[in-house]
Amino acid sequence: GILDNNDRDRGSHFAMGEVSYEFLEEYTWFLRGTYAGSDFDRTSDRSGVNRDSEEVSVLAGIQFEVSRLIDGEIGVGYFERQYDDPTLPDIDGVDYNVELEWSATPLLSVTASGSRSVEETIIAGASGSLDHSGGLAVDWRILRNMTIDADVHYTNSEFEGTGRSDDLITAGMGASYAFTNNVAAVLSYDRTDRDSSVNASDYDENTVTFGLRLSL
Repeated sequence: GILDNNDRDRGSHFAMGEVSYEFLEEYTWFLRGTYAGSDFDRTSDRSGVNRDSEEVSVLAGIQFEVSRLIDGEIGVGYFERQYDDPTLPDIDGVDYNVELEWSATPLLSVTASGSRSVEETIIAGASGSLDHSGGLAVDWRILRNMTIDADVHYTNSEFEGTGRSDDLITAGMGASYAFTNNVAAVLSYDRTDRDSSVNASDYDENTVTFGLRLSL
């Protein structure tokens, strides 16, 4: 049969404002406020609930660059997401975001990241997925026209309003070879593993992709 997923369709709107102050050379304090809203095309999903929501968050932290080798951003704050449907529990708590990039050489860079966020879901009884994520990525230009990359990411998802918890690990590696400034061949391999507290929700997936990338 055909599975109807049209209750996932939605429109999103987003706004952000930020103030910053450079208190030392290459060191800047910042205060960032964001607003995000989701308006689903259907007034109710397959469980009969309205998943429209609004989220407000405030993040304060520091942006920095150390010896032109390491740069990044570290921020901590607070977020709150409210749902239109009274049966869906609101989600709030400590917000954080970490992004660090190490330029080991002019041709090799390593990036580490971590964050907390609320993602949409249509799982019955859950208002949203509260995700804690972390990752590591490496990008290496081994030739003037050839680059290889690899990354690994971990996400723990807590589905608010239920006892469900998922652990998701994704890892991949790839290469690109540029024939010209506008045409490149790309090859990648990605693996995904999900370990869920709900029976029959575990899965693993392997994907190999090959193609041409065109740019203007």
